[in-house]
Amino acid sequence: MVVEEKDVGIDCYATACVTHADGFTGVMRHRFTDFRVNEIGLDGQEARITTHKVPAPIFTPPEEVRYESVSDVCRAYGEIYPENGDDAERLRVFLEAAGGDRGGGGDGDGDGDGGRDRVGPLEVTLAVCGDKGKRTRVHGLFKNCPFLGVRLDSKSGGSDGDHKVVVSVGSGRGKNGDGKGANNKRKRDDRNQRWSGGKTKYVRFVMEKVNVDTNNAISSVASMLRIDQKLFGRGGLKDKRAVTAQFVTVPHVEPERLVQLRKGLTKMLVRLGNFEYAKDQITSGDLKGNRFEIVLRGVTMPATLGGDANGASGGAEANADMVRKAVERTRANGFINYYGLQRFGTGVVPTHVTGEHLLRGQWKEAVDSVLTPTIAPKEDVRRALEGYLEDRDAAKAWKLLKRARGVNNELAVLEHLSKSKETAEDYAGAMDALNTQAKRFYVQAYYSMVWNSVVSERIRRHGASTVLVGDLVIRRDEVKRESAMGKRKRQDREMQEQRERDRGGECEDRPDRVGGEDRRKGQASSVSRLGDPHVVSEEDLEEGRYTIDDVVLPLPGKSVLYPENETKALYDEYNARAASDHTVKSFMATSFPGDYRYMIYRPEDLVCKLYRYKTDDEELPSFEDIEDTQDGEGEGEGKLALVLKFSLPPSSYATMCIREITRMPTDVGFAKSQKV
Repeated sequence: MVVEEKDVGIDCYATACVTHADGFTGVMRHRFTDFRVNEIGLDGQEARITTHKVPAPIFTPPEEVRYESVSDVCRAYGEIYPENGDDAERLRVFLEAAGGDRGGGGDGDGDGDGGRDRVGPLEVTLAVCGDKGKRTRVHGLFKNCPFLGVRLDSKSGGSDGDHKVVVSVGSGRGKNGDGKGANNKRKRDDRNQRWSGGKTKYVRFVMEKVNVDTNNAISSVASMLRIDQKLFGRGGLKDKRAVTAQFVTVPHVEPERLVQLRKGLTKMLVRLGNFEYAKDQITSGDLKGNRFEIVLRGVTMPATLGGDANGASGGAEANADMVRKAVERTRANGFINYYGLQRFGTGVVPTHVTGEHLLRGQWKEAVDSVLTPTIAPKEDVRRALEGYLEDRDAAKAWKLLKRARGVNNELAVLEHLSKSKETAEDYAGAMDALNTQAKRFYVQAYYSMVWNSVVSERIRRHGASTVLVGDLVIRRDEVKRESAMGKRKRQDREMQEQRERDRGGECEDRPDRVGGEDRRKGQASSVSRLGDPHVVSEEDLEEGRYTIDDVVLPLPGKSVLYPENETKALYDEYNARAASDHTVKSFMATSFPGDYRYMIYRPEDLVCKLYRYKTDDEELPSFEDIEDTQDGEGEGEGKLALVLKFSLPPSSYATMCIREITRMPTDVGFAKSQKV
């Protein structure tokens, strides 16, 4: 089935007195450039590429010296410690035995055996002083001796007043200086010494992409750099069918290397720019919000309301004044902060259905929902998945699917089922084989449907502007005051608390919590980036201390408070519906802490312009380049486009804002019925 708005609880509007008769339609994403998203960082900076220049280095590494003979190394050592003549002689004997002085009489065997056939000392101890700078220079001597044909290891030893450096021939085996681990450590040390960012660990840059998934874009960059994709940090995932820009971090990659990727990435419609050194890595959720610029083409009234066919939906062209009033109404009254349809996937089986199966312990149904082909799968994927659902042969399906792309969840499930006869029907184990992100995604999709459904019912009963006794509220002005540094400190504190709990101890500043409550204070723990909610009292209502903008509803979980009014009964109903006594921890309701989400959001910076265009595929000017004279007033040639610009906080959906403005559904079926 194709998921529709009503299937996931999207069923109301913030301004109830306005009907579909006051709405209009338009085609969204006719071109990828019709949907632009720019991330807003925690510092309030908007992600835009304005330069490709490499930042000035914070640290310039010293010029590397490469020695050509034993004599060169001994001479350099003598310059550091001229008083240690005996050590210099022992060092000469050691080096000649270790690899040979190819530039001065040695004959290293060059067989790569790590010096096993050489005669002479394979270790030498050098007396050094307490000066760390000098010791570092001594260690550096033995990193740049390619003429030896062997690897040298050096390490500091001794104690106060008796410092020494021990130099030995690496064996190529073992750990901590004797093999692959040592090689990797040396590579890391060398890389860090050459890093131009100084004490900063990361380079931050803007990644712009067109019709590319965020993870695929980062994967392409990682592949070209020959590094692990997991090293990259980003605040969130951006729409694929759009032009998006976001901040990304990666550790110890020189900006010059990123600039050099420009030609190859351009073919993939990915651009990188605005490089700068950064102290902290960007992690999931590290963003203040997103800035949108969206074009609706062929703006018309619904066919049932207006005259002759003359536009996208078969209705008359929408009145410019009506469109502007709709935008102003949404700016003033806001929109319901629903989870949009993107949250629930585009597959035949919506993700919230899979999530409910998992919570209820319906393992076979969950497996079948994941392995049901999407609406338009590739032929090899369709054949493999349909084959499994018919004959339950997981091994055959896995072999057919293992080279396909974009089916990681399906592969993980099939791989577990195909391990043995014992696992062929271990459906719980198959779902638990998914990565952590995927497991949480399915369950959170169900809870998102619950949130949507509860907020719709509350609005049907009490409207979208009334605060009730027992509502949960978090003042917006208090949330806005939380700085990026404040968030970082809170995250560090929470990580420390988690480590304490993992060790079985208690945190000094916060007692154990049961059912999401603090035993001392009787208040909910801070499970949300928004903070802890307050329960509205009669006095609060009489004093008018809170508005609908402050009302939050919980995303179900073990650590959240629920409203202390009739709304709680709605949650009880949905929680009971998904209740189960299964013991698979990943899918137990008690494994999810929950969160809070504002019920209404007002896009205070929402602005619009109307523009007339002549050809369907014409690329429209940016919002700033549209002049007032092109705003579409009165009669004119060409079709009418509405250009919107606004910003939203993290996890709020632009499609839900547009739904409020236009009064039209966001279903895939409805969108396909629209033509430019």
